[in-house]
Amino acid sequence: MLKLKNICLLLVSLCAVGISSCDFGDTNIDPASLADASPKLILPAAEAQSAYNVGALGGRMPGIVMQYFAGNDAQQLAYTSYNIGEQDLNNLWTDGLYGGVMKDCAVIIEKAEAQNNPYYAGIAKVLMAHALGMATTFWGDVPYSQAFSPDENGKPAFDAQQDVYASIQSLLDEAIADLSAPAYSNPAPPAGDDLIFGGNVQKWIASARSLKARYYIHLTKKGVANAANALTAIRAGAITGIAEEPRFPFGESQTNANPYYLFAIQRPGTMGIAPAFDALLTARSDPRKPFFVEKGSFYGPGTVFTQPSSPLPLIPYEEVKFIEAEALVRTSGSIAEAEAAMRAAIRTVCKKQEWQQVLQSPT
Repeated sequence: MLKLKNICLLLVSLCAVGISSCDFGDTNIDPASLADASPKLILPAAEAQSAYNVGALGGRMPGIVMQYFAGNDAQQLAYTSYNIGEQDLNNLWTDGLYGGVMKDCAVIIEKAEAQNNPYYAGIAKVLMAHALGMATTFWGDVPYSQAFSPDENGKPAFDAQQDVYASIQSLLDEAIADLSAPAYSNPAPPAGDDLIFGGNVQKWIASARSLKARYYIHLTKKGVANAANALTAIRAGAITGIAEEPRFPFGESQTNANPYYLFAIQRPGTMGIAPAFDALLTARSDPRKPFFVEKGSFYGPGTVFTQPSSPLPLIPYEEVKFIEAEALVRTSGSIAEAEAAMRAAIRTVCKKQEWQQVLQSPT
């Protein structure tokens, strides 16, 4: 019996040696899978994920907390009671931001700068700034400076929020510089693969200036200069109308539809418009109510931004006008000018109903 056991051990040892000495070469490499991808192939996914983040969990949960929406069942009901668990935002952090758009943008920036392709780098920096802004708005201190070098930083440090806001402004300044580079044809600049603007760098520059204003106005309690900085960014050339919004065009099918719409049909009845918000719109005869609410449901026919092909802007024109109004008041600017900006913001929401067909175009 002992001899048989020794023979078995010998055979196992010989097999182990044989396997360890085998050279499988390319056996485990799938020739049908890409080992690498160009910025041209990565950019559409980065843009789609950026817009999806706005209308998926990154839009629903804050909407409930701010009492624009109300949860009627499941997690949404818990959020209405401010019962938000530690794991509830994992998908946004992992798939939406760090493992999604931010990872894609980091790759695009690295490749585009190595290829001397500034327009791709510029667009990716705008998208990165937008995603980083969302991350710090949700969590405060977040990884950034060490977040995209896993070989060197397996556990990246968390940057202080004040440094994150500085990084956002630096990214947007770099983006504006990249997008302001002279036109070029080799390597090929973004074109149809840019699903938001079709390669129109001037519109991307306007979006970058609009985002600069957004993140400056966030910091008005941290320094009196930030309201003035926001106003400067707007007047330097922010978006000036609905047609210039950085909108991602969703489609009619369930594979590429607007995330608000998808949520409504996949989890019907779990979330609706908040009754208090509905009542406030009614009490004030707010002209925007027909476009926010239809038959008491956020997902009713004709509601802006909740139809399958309704695009979602990374920053809407009305937000820029609200920022302008606030910045004017905080800097002792013209009250009449501030009121005009606020009225323009309110009217824009109403106008968007008329623009539903125009909004389908990425250009």
